[in-house]
Formats: sequence, C-alpha cells, structure tokens
Amino acid sequence: MKYHFLGGYANSRVEDLIILLHVNVTMFYDNLDELAKISRLKNMRGQREDKSKLTAENMLKAELEQMVQWTSSTECTVPSQTAFGTIYNVDIVNVVCNCPAATTRGMCKHVH
Repeated sequence: MKYHFLGGYANSRVEDLIILLHVNVTMFYDNLDELAKISRLKNMRGQREDKSKLTAENMLKAELEQMVQWTSSTECTVPSQTAFGTIYNVDIVNVVCNCPAATTRGMCKHVH
C-alpha cells in the first residue's frame, strides 16, 4: 500500500495501519485454523457443492443440457434457469462461471 499509493514515502499512520491490519488478519485466520482442527468450525462449502451437484443432475434429467452451446472443447455457454434470456459463460478446466452463485458461493450447478 505504502509504495503503491504514496510512492514509497514514509508515513507513520499508514505504517501503523498496515501493521494493525496484518496482525489482526493473521490472528483471525489462525483462529479459524484452530477451530477447524478441533472440528468446531462447520464447513458449508461441501453442503453447497452437494446441492449444486443435485441441481445439475436434475437439469440433466430434464434434458436441459441440450441448451448448452460449446464454444470450445473446454468452454460453453449455459442459459439461466431462472433469468430468461441470461446466458452464463462456463470454463470447465479452470472451474469458472460468471453466474451470481459462482461469484458469491463457489462452484455452481453450471460447472457441475
């Protein structure tokens, strides 16, 4: 931050802020690691991915995969199930989709 925004000039307030943020963020992630080690931290990612897989299976059963347009061997466009006329770009190699679920919650049904 100091070099990017201040051109490398010393500023004690910025230095103090960086140190404070670094220490607090490091402590926060250390606490999360400790909670995960003693099984006190609930991992919701697995549950969300399971739900996405189930939704993807339901889309296949409804034969919605016929609406998928492959733009290359690893990329395709998938129409939205809920927003008519909206199309999402999916890259199955890099596990990327530009739908709202993928950008906020991780792997979405389109990728599955």
